[in-house]
Amino acid sequence: MTPEFSRPIILQELEQEVSSLHFEAEPAERTALANRFGLLELKSLTADITLTKQESADEPLRIDAKFSAQLVQECVISLEPVPAKLEGSFACTFTISGTTEVDEFEIEVDPEAEDPPEILVDGQFDAGELIAEHFGLHINPFPKAEGAVFDASTVASREEMDINNPFAMLKKLKDEMN
Repeated sequence: MTPEFSRPIILQELEQEVSSLHFEAEPAERTALANRFGLLELKSLTADITLTKQESADEPLRIDAKFSAQLVQECVISLEPVPAKLEGSFACTFTISGTTEVDEFEIEVDPEAEDPPEILVDGQFDAGELIAEHFGLHINPFPKAEGAVFDASTVASREEMDINNPFAMLKKLKDEMN
């Protein structure tokens, strides 16, 4: 399956030691990414990346990327549109598939540690998908419109929820029949 924002990079085709590339999501790609990330609209997504060939046989490529986007999300309180500008950056290295060892029985998570290298499959990777993944990590999970205030008095009490719960009503009918 091809990702919504696909920009394949083939290591063998990189002629220079350092390559700079600019990507911009097309309208159809932005629509697909908006659906993927639950956005009302993705107005723009651009990225500038620098690819650096490394001398290491284990990690032959490094990517440094900066991206920016203009998007519209739905307020978690009022459901009004919330426009936002998002900027982010990331860097990672790549390894050739099969050169990293994976211990299937023990997983150690260290939030301070450097991320493990990405894998080059058949000498290539999808820069667009990598950008989309990092873009998704930067999206505000709880957007709030300016001036939107949560009013706890409008939330039903636990007792009201139990009374109006369809399963509670079914239980009541069942009890009446017995």
